[in-house]
Amino acid sequence: MGKLKATSSSATKIYITWIYQRLPNRETAINGKFQLYSNDYLKLCIYIQFKQQFRGLNHGVWVHVDAAYAGSALVCPEFGHVIDGVESVDSFSMNAHKWLLTNNDCCAMWVKKPSELIAALGTEQEYILKDSASEGHEVVDYKDWTMTLTRRFRALKMWLVLRCYGIDGLREHIRSHVRMAEAFENMVRADERFEVVTDRQFALVCFRLRSPEKYGGEKTANELNRGLLEEVNAVSLGPYMSSASVGGMYMLRCAVGSTLTEEHHVSDAWKVVQDRAASILRKMEIIYSVLG
Repeated sequence: MGKLKATSSSATKIYITWIYQRLPNRETAINGKFQLYSNDYLKLCIYIQFKQQFRGLNHGVWVHVDAAYAGSALVCPEFGHVIDGVESVDSFSMNAHKWLLTNNDCCAMWVKKPSELIAALGTEQEYILKDSASEGHEVVDYKDWTMTLTRRFRALKMWLVLRCYGIDGLREHIRSHVRMAEAFENMVRADERFEVVTDRQFALVCFRLRSPEKYGGEKTANELNRGLLEEVNAVSLGPYMSSASVGGMYMLRCAVGSTLTEEHHVSDAWKVVQDRAASILRKMEIIYSVLG
């Protein structure tokens, strides 16, 4: 691989993604919100705030928005507001393989000024094959956009998805998952044994099982929900859920995103959660009755 060119722009330009981690008193709070909301526009707010703060000081910080999950939702006009202000950033990326029906891996990226990216990552060694078109910038030579000289034809996968589903098909895919997640959220709210930790964003629902006061209340809530997640994920042919711990609170995360998920799958998943929760609470009742 050729050496990084020490041009005036690449020598002074700092390429940083997770900028919010550099801000004082931000990391814990923002990381918590990401786990809760799984909403990448929060990152965008931090990036824009950072850039506005240092605008005019010529620090040359590259501001990148990683809309890995939520970027797919932008195919729907009703979600366009989540990237208000995106014109202020330098680059924007999303993972089509996460929620847009594309096989792993496929990341799409937009760059405001490709010339600055090429200045940092481009190569000029004579032994690297070039053609007259790329030297004249008549075509895009993607080897100058990344650290590797070769890359797989990922765009073909995305092109096939676009051709097969079309814009209407992709929008219905996203909207159906959002509807199913909303239905799951409503089922959680309807069961007084559970609570929705925060309002649903897109197709992610964060919830937990309440720990009765007679069984320790908040002191035992985290352990109770860890056990619940283990039992839910251990059910054969059942759902697979993840978890998050924010501000000392442990919770379950149900994300609707599989290509073949239907409404009955979501209902069945909730039944599994309810069944496992009832089993755990019965065990706790027996234990505390013996100890009491």
